[in-house]
Amino acid sequence: MGGLTFVMFVLRFFVFHLYESPKFLMGRGRNADAIKTLHAVAKYNGKTSSLRVEHLDELDGMYATIEADTTAVAAVKRNLEKFNLSHVRGLFRTKKLAFSTSLTILLWGLIGLAFPLYNAFLPYFLATRGAETGNTSIGTTYRNTVIIALMDL
Repeated sequence: MGGLTFVMFVLRFFVFHLYESPKFLMGRGRNADAIKTLHAVAKYNGKTSSLRVEHLDELDGMYATIEADTTAVAAVKRNLEKFNLSHVRGLFRTKKLAFSTSLTILLWGLIGLAFPLYNAFLPYFLATRGAETGNTSIGTTYRNTVIIALMDL
């Protein structure tokens, strides 16, 4: 197994050349590198590409007023903007709907809590009530827990 991993490592670094994504390169303003990558991939696949740096520069000129911050902090902020709770407000619009939604959430939470607790403490409960299970190894205990959990489905 270790030999195969080493062979794959050598193949990855010395036989195959992995290119950076053109989308990433264009996002960093490296249009020339993006075009080189596209042409290299097209050549590898037996195709040609007529895309030139001037085409990308022209697009950059058209959208120059849009300034994108490409830092990691800005990316996190953009992704967190999607998580607003406007779609959840409808579930609490009226008192009756808010009560129903809250009760449903509470019941699902209790069910989610009860299921693993039941499965975790059932072997202990049975053992304290005099049930003899024989083999008490860790493997047997986990096997029995899985069987019990499958029976509860």
